[in-house]
Amino acid sequence: LGVAQREGQLARALVRVDVADGLAAYDVADTLRGFRGTVLVIGARHDDVLPVDLSRSLVEALAAQGTRVTYVELPEAGHNDAPRDPAFAPAVARFFREF
Repeated sequence: LGVAQREGQLARALVRVDVADGLAAYDVADTLRGFRGTVLVIGARHDDVLPVDLSRSLVEALAAQGTRVTYVELPEAGHNDAPRDPAFAPAVARFFREF
């Protein structure tokens, strides 16, 4: 684990987070229903705040409703260090070049 990931684990042991009911019920895929562009979803394999399975599920939900989606999974990234993953910059650049 990287330093940021270890620090995040320590902080979560000391901090209690309550998610507001409205936020917990927020449906990202439904919010994007009818969006005409392509959605870029980035999943970070070591994200322990928003587990990568949530990103994968979002991709499935978007595709199921007909929303175009590009998915990039960063193999070395955690929640706050995605831009430092070597795969990040090339993947984002490729997404924007395809417009």
